[in-house]
Amino acid sequence: MPYDQSFMQTFYEGRRVVRALLASVFKEPKPGILTTNAEREVARVWIERKMLIVADALEAIATLQQQGVAPEKRSIDNNDHGVR
Repeated sequence: MPYDQSFMQTFYEGRRVVRALLASVFKEPKPGILTTNAEREVARVWIERKMLIVADALEAIATLQQQGVAPEKRSIDNNDHGVR
């Protein structure tokens, strides 16, 4: 698989948001931890949905995604809570 710099940049930015959310127990991270507006927005979207089960949170956030960027939506069976 060829190296894709833009994919890796997006991956590490997403990883930074996840690590900040985990460290702050899904509360708003302290100023300066997430340095871009995009990082803070992604964190805010997840913080607002922290009490949902994973399948419901993913379904809610799917409505916000840019069409054509993510793979086609898969059906989620409520009995397995989205675990594949």
